[in-house]
Amino acid sequence: MIIEFISMMLLGIFSGTIAIKLIQFFSEEKAQPISVVVLSTLLVVLGYYKYGITLIGLYHLVFWMGLLVVGWVDYLTLSIVDFTVYALGLWAFLFRLFLIGNSVEGLIGGLVGFGLFLGIYLGAKWVYKKEAFGFGDVLLMGSVGIYLGFKLTLLASFLSFYVALVGIGIQKTLGKKIGLKQEVAFGPAICMAVILSVMYGETWLNWYVKTFLF
Repeated sequence: MIIEFISMMLLGIFSGTIAIKLIQFFSEEKAQPISVVVLSTLLVVLGYYKYGITLIGLYHLVFWMGLLVVGWVDYLTLSIVDFTVYALGLWAFLFRLFLIGNSVEGLIGGLVGFGLFLGIYLGAKWVYKKEAFGFGDVLLMGSVGIYLGFKLTLLASFLSFYVALVGIGIQKTLGKKIGLKQEVAFGPAICMAVILSVMYGETWLNWYVKTFLF
């Protein structure tokens, strides 16, 4: 138990250090090292709890660290670097192709995520004459759709808006002023919704089906 705890702490610090370097490279801003390492360690713990020490667990951890970088850069700069999104999508596709053997499910999830957010993006631009979120968020949802597959992509898509509302509420509670017309990073909400969907999505969906459909 002690060895596992020490191993997770060391892996969290190591992963967090790499994430800090990537965040600083893509954002050209300081990345609050302690906060990044804490989140990185939390992701390591969640990954171990969900998958144990396995090759699949390592795959998920790498993807989650990528989400940490993407979300943090978006929070700092209000923009998503296209390269990071493409890298996540490629990582997810290769995993599904070589380890799971079900790349079709990933492609469907990618199309659903991209299509759903593209529809919201274009619809908001047509009705309100402005973007509901940036096109980088559309690309991000397409990439995480490959990772999640069809069902969990739908869940994460809707969940991301609730996560964003909670995030705004927390920031207001802490005293940060956020106006109605102020631009807010949506990428962190997507990234958090993805991890929540992976950890608890199947349980939530099963509960919903049993409670409301049968």
